[in-house]
Order: sequence, then structure tokens, then C-alpha cells
Amino acid sequence: MKFRKFGNTGESLSAVGLGCTGMSFAYGPTNDDESIKILNRSLELGINFWDTADMYGNGHNEELISKVLIAGGTSGIGYAAAKLLSLKNCSVTVLGRNKDKLKEALWELGGNVKGIAVDVCNADLLKETLSKIGQIDHLVIAVSGAKGAGLFCDLDLKLLREGFEQKFFPQLQTAQLALNYLNKNGSITFITAGSSHSKLIGTSGLGAINGGLEIMVPILAKELKPVRVNAVSPGVINTPWWDFLSPAKKEETFKQYAEAIPVGRIGEPEDVATIVETLIKNSYITGQVIAVDGGLSLGK
Repeated sequence: MKFRKFGNTGESLSAVGLGCTGMSFAYGPTNDDESIKILNRSLELGINFWDTADMYGNGHNEELISKVLIAGGTSGIGYAAAKLLSLKNCSVTVLGRNKDKLKEALWELGGNVKGIAVDVCNADLLKETLSKIGQIDHLVIAVSGAKGAGLFCDLDLKLLREGFEQKFFPQLQTAQLALNYLNKNGSITFITAGSSHSKLIGTSGLGAINGGLEIMVPILAKELKPVRVNAVSPGVINTPWWDFLSPAKKEETFKQYAEAIPVGRIGEPEDVATIVETLIKNSYITGQVIAVDGGLSLGK
């Protein structure tokens, strides 16, 4: 561990103490005076700081290996990807619609993660945001929506259309507008959903949304080469997407799915994040849709 003197207390702090306290907000780190006050107060309260740089990389390392933009990175899979990639020494910027959620996410992520509050459904605001961010190496699009589920005979097509507006078009718009800033040797990774191939009753609308994105992946991989284009298609993952259910109903639903899934459990966002990292780092994969569903799509 690399400890050094810090502040006016004479106490030893790690080189990445500022990163450990989560000094990142929606528009970058707080000023040094405020950071020092928080650290000094923490020391007075007996809070210890340790150097995680040896394990994960310094949050302010000048030798960051790549610059990653994650649209929809404040919760669920996008958040997990941001966390993992930042620990792997990537410079990560997350986009989120909700300022409060963004601030909370950045407080927890800290280190190499920055964030901007923007609704990617708004093309003009997204263009402005991308111009401020500048060049990026990799783009991950985890923007999602909850509309479009239900039995076809009762499916409200207006809600299905809104489902496309929440996920299908925002994902494509983000990818299209980011092209001018994307490294030619970089990548685009869409986060779709297993409804595209699971063939579960009541998911025809969701399947249309996610299947529409996935069918474009190999075509875009050819059109946009040498930029690599892939998608990760998650199955049942424990994310806030399921919060439309009551806690009791969600627990029951997850139990039923776990019994039907060959691996015997519900997925976690980290299960998907590891595949996102692979698609970013492996320069010999393009045009692929990778299912991360514990075998649910295999059927009975």
C-alpha cells in the first residue's frame, strides 16, 4: 500500500483517497477545498482509507487504456458495466436522464467515471452533449424501457409504439449521432433483451423491439467497419427494470424463472457486464449477438 501525508491532520492517506470518497458528481469532481474538508472530517471520525490502486488502478491514472461512453449507465446493466470498466482502467462517461440518480451513481462509482444528465431521446441535446464529450473509443447503449409486454390479443399498440420510442429509436439515435466521435477501431455494443429469442408467452411486443435491434447488428457491422458492432441479449436479470412488480410478486416471479433456467438462478447485472467488457476488448468479434440468459432460451 502506498500511503502519504494529506491535509492538516498529519494523518497518512492513500494516494487515491479522493477517489475512495466518491468525489464525482454529474459535472465532474468537487473542488479541492471541499474534498479536503470531507477527508479531514472523515479522519476525525476515525474512518480509514486504503490504496486500491494496486488492485484496480488509480482513479486519476494518466495511462487510461480507452474512453468509454455508456448511455443509460446509472442503474442495472449500464451501471455494472461502468463499474467494471472503470476498475479495468477505462475512462468512463455515463449518460442518464435523472440528475439525482446520476449524482447518486457517480458518488458510488467515483474514480474514472464521469457523468452528464441528458435525455438521449432528445436529438438536439444529445448532439450538444456528444460534442462536449468529444472523441470516444467505445460506445455501450443500455437505454431501456418497460412498455410493450402483454398477450397479443390484449396488447395496446399505442403502448407498444411507446416501447419502441423508449428503447429502439433512442438506441439507434445514440449510435448514429456518436459515429462522428467514435474511434474507427472502436466498438458499439447494444444492450437488447432475451425477449428477442426466448419465445415466452406475453413477450411478442418486447421481442419485436429487441429483435429489431438485434437483426440490425450484423448489417451494421458490415456497413460501419472497421468499427465493431455487437449486442448483448440478457435474460432475466435482477435490475430495476422489474420494479413495476411489487416486492412479493417480483420474488415469486424470480423464483419461477430460476426453476426454469438451466443454471438454476436469476442473472445479476455483473454477469452481463463481463460480456460487455469482452466485446469491447476483443478486437476480433463483430456482428454478434451474445445471449446471457443462463440457458433460458434453450427451452424445456
